Order: sequence, then C-alpha cells, then structure tokens
Amino acid sequence: MEEEIRNFDLQEFIEVVKPVENYDDQVIVMEISGNMLSPSTNDIYPLRFEAASSMLVCKGELSVTMDYIPYTLTQHTLLERSNVHLLNGIQASHDFKGYHIIFGKKILNNLFEEIVAVPKEYALSKRYKPIVKLDYADFHLLVDCIERLRNNIKRTDHFFQKGLIYNEVRNFVMECSNFGMKEIKLTGAKFEISHLEDLSIRFMQLLIQKSHEWHEVSDYSTELCVTPVYLSRTVKALSGKTAMDWINKVRVAEAKILLRKPDNTVQYVADKMNFSDQSAFGKFFKKHTGRSPVEYKKEISQ
Repeated sequence: MEEEIRNFDLQEFIEVVKPVENYDDQVIVMEISGNMLSPSTNDIYPLRFEAASSMLVCKGELSVTMDYIPYTLTQHTLLERSNVHLLNGIQASHDFKGYHIIFGKKILNNLFEEIVAVPKEYALSKRYKPIVKLDYADFHLLVDCIERLRNNIKRTDHFFQKGLIYNEVRNFVMECSNFGMKEIKLTGAKFEISHLEDLSIRFMQLLIQKSHEWHEVSDYSTELCVTPVYLSRTVKALSGKTAMDWINKVRVAEAKILLRKPDNTVQYVADKMNFSDQSAFGKFFKKHTGRSPVEYKKEISQ
C-alpha cells in the first residue's frame, strides 16, 4: 500500500504548536529540545510543510530524513529546508538543544524581491545538500541573529516592529546563504549533476506540477524529449522505482490530500485528478491503497 503524504500548512502548525514567539503568523522562532521530538511524533510523516524552515543544533544530535535521504546533524550544524522537500521523519538525542526558525511564504516572497539571485551552484547545493557545518564564529553569529529576531518579536509596542523584524529575517537569510556559498568556495567543490540525474530531477519536478493531468510515462517523456523506456530506466536506476511507480505514488498521495477535505466529494476528486469517471478513480485508488475512496473518507473522519 502507498504511504500517505500529508500537506501541513503553516496555519495548521501554528494552531497545533501554539508557538510563543510568532510574528504575524509569518515568522516563528522556537527553542527545541530532545523531549519535544520524541519518536511517538513520527506518525505524522511523511509530510510537506508549506513553509521554509531552518534548524540549528546547539547541543546533541538530530537525525532528519528528507526526500528519503537521512541526515545526521551534530553540534553547530545548520539544516535549511524549503517547502519542496518531503519530510520523512525527525529524531533527536535526549540531550539535544537547538532552534527552529520558520518563515511563511508572504515574508519570503517580499524578501526575495530584494535579495539578489544566488549562484546556480549554490541553489542546487541547497536542494540536494541542505546541511552546513558552521565554525565557532559563524555559529555564534547566527545565534546572535536569532536572538535579536526573538527579542524583536516580543517588542509589540515598538512603532517600527515590522521593519525591525524584516531586517533581521533578511539578515538571517543572507547569513545562511553566505555560509553555504562560503563552504562551496572554500572547499573548491563544484556541485554538478549528471545528465541522468538532471533528467530524473526534471521528471520529479514535472510530476509535482502535472500529476493531476498526466497519467502515463509517455506524457512526461514527450515533454522531456526522451522515450518512455529511457525515462523509466533512468528514474529506476537513480531511485529504485520506475517512472510509473512514481506517477502512481504521487497520484495516490495527491488523491488522499483532496479526499481529506470534508467538502470534496469522490466525484469531485475523480474529476480533479482527470480520471474518465468516478468508477475508474475508485478502482485505481483501491488497487493502490486497499480501500475505496468512500472507505478512506469515512476512516479519516472518525
């Protein structure tokens, strides 16, 4: 059976966690510890978190799996996660201490209009190597930035609070970007991907955009200017799953997301997912989940 990928938006996170240091539901700063990230919380994964976030490890160890790739973060390590990453799970050592900084789309969109574009090599490295090991000076520089941001969130009586917070968010984003670009420059590393990796990445990007409309490997291979067989072999060689496996996996996950909304009927979801009729959608869904769409809706409503 296919695993369910949950969409977790920022507003839902705020309602569940109720963070104390929260500005306009767009900037959240949290001190986190090992007991806040117990294994029992992992039943919410895998999920897409519709916000950008960073985790800074001050003490202990943090294990994060994103896009099915495990990462181990030790002291003075920074993890940067964008909303395109699929989060599969998080576990922490009992002595873990750190920060979790979260930015909503609205504030990031405003900032991206002001910050110059980063080099392509850096953008690629952040997508596929999202952690940076900081030296002592850079770690404390970032902690100072976080603490200034926390203090300004508390200054609700300041006439220029919004400006102060936006400045600190801008500083934080530019400092994190600088750390990553400095690491690439100092190590002399060139983040390059092969033709096969590039093809697989472009397929995955198309899949996210077109899964509601395109159901066949040929839909994607035509757009990518390769044969269906070549695309499927390439994707399987790099991911362990064929292109069709991924198409079905994403379609099931997206169907579940739509079915979770109480107002969405099965017919609506079938139409939205571009099935010929409700019966065809029902057969597809049951084949991959073991349940009919109606059974699934009843199950999640209980």
